[in-house]
Amino acid sequence: MTDITEVREFWEKRTEQFKEKAPVHIGKGRIYNKLMTRTHRKELAKAFDTCKPESVLEIGVGQGRLLSTIEGVPGFGIDLSLNMLKNCKRKVPDNIELIQAEASHLPFKEDSFGLVYTCTVLLHIPKNSIKPAVSEIKRVARKNVFIVEQLPNFQHIDTCYSKGGYCFPHNYEDLFQLQIKYRKKLKSFGHEAILFSKSSMLQG
Repeated sequence: MTDITEVREFWEKRTEQFKEKAPVHIGKGRIYNKLMTRTHRKELAKAFDTCKPESVLEIGVGQGRLLSTIEGVPGFGIDLSLNMLKNCKRKVPDNIELIQAEASHLPFKEDSFGLVYTCTVLLHIPKNSIKPAVSEIKRVARKNVFIVEQLPNFQHIDTCYSKGGYCFPHNYEDLFQLQIKYRKKLKSFGHEAILFSKSSMLQG
């Protein structure tokens, strides 16, 4: 069974090899990735307009393709990969602090951020770690959680992570058990964007 250590080692090695040229979406071309990033940024901007957060946290910053667009709002970004964080550091504004951490062990106090978001990252968390990660995300989010992830009907490649089985499809609506402000399917990329609002009655 894949564990989080295998996931970390995979991305450390891949980022060291490709540096900033590492593909956003493995197996897809440059144009696809460029269009996908544009769509993800548009959805994040929509979430910001809706939430108007006073602070943010990105889970799984990668090389900063989304975090680099955050302006005027203090926040943090975390990633498993130290190499990813080194590349990301050159792109993010001064109001953002980067930390190496796991989603299942966030080094922040409860209700620390107005908006916690993550984009095509949770699908890289093995099944045995996804519930603790979701629990931590909800714990540190004061008001809203925004995710862009693979659609639930994605067919998992039944091989070890380092040999190509790098997606674990999860039913995020059931995992988060929070009120949904809006939900949109990004059909061209097989993704969906969901903005959750925290509610004491639905945190489960």
